[in-house]
Amino acid sequence: MPTTYTAAEPEVNDLLAQVMERHHKPLHEAGVRVGILMASELKAGGYPAYATIKIVPLKDRLSKQYDAELVIDAHEWESLRERHRRALLDHELSHLQLAKARMTGEHSEITKGGIVFERDDLGRPKLKTVKGDWHGSDGFKDVVARNGNWAIEFLMAKRVHTFATAARDGVTPETQRAVDSLNDLAERMDGMTITAGGITGTVKATQSTITEPEGEPH
Repeated sequence: MPTTYTAAEPEVNDLLAQVMERHHKPLHEAGVRVGILMASELKAGGYPAYATIKIVPLKDRLSKQYDAELVIDAHEWESLRERHRRALLDHELSHLQLAKARMTGEHSEITKGGIVFERDDLGRPKLKTVKGDWHGSDGFKDVVARNGNWAIEFLMAKRVHTFATAARDGVTPETQRAVDSLNDLAERMDGMTITAGGITGTVKATQSTITEPEGEPH
């Protein structure tokens, strides 16, 4: 069936405004307007997607009256809790950034935060797209079936998990990779039987966590 679109309910727009004001102040202060559409079935690059966002071309800004267009999969949106909804909107807004100007002038303005940004011929804030800090990969179920845990699909998924966990916990990806390696080792050793000096024991492994280093003694 072809994808159908409807205008988002007011509460979706209100939630977006809250997220923009709290986490994307430059966009909020510049008065960036985002139009929201709900899609019956949304895809990006041929794959199902929760949402997509794009900058509206200059000629379309005149008729649409907004600067960027956010499309959300209606079915997925209904399945999300509010915290997930806020996080999704936060993610999509992170793909937008004000086009900075080198100096103030007729086609530029400055936000309260001191960011000098450009305006287009309609007087609307100019935007540019921002790539994510990392990107997941596609996968093939037959490859996973043939290769099991050695499949590159697992490796890519693990890499994304490492970056996301590191960001959540406020540590570097290198530190998180070290912790993940220890946990992998612990998982492989869990239940292993070891005999030494005539004594046999079974390894009971636990998950490693990151702890902050203690301060210098006084």
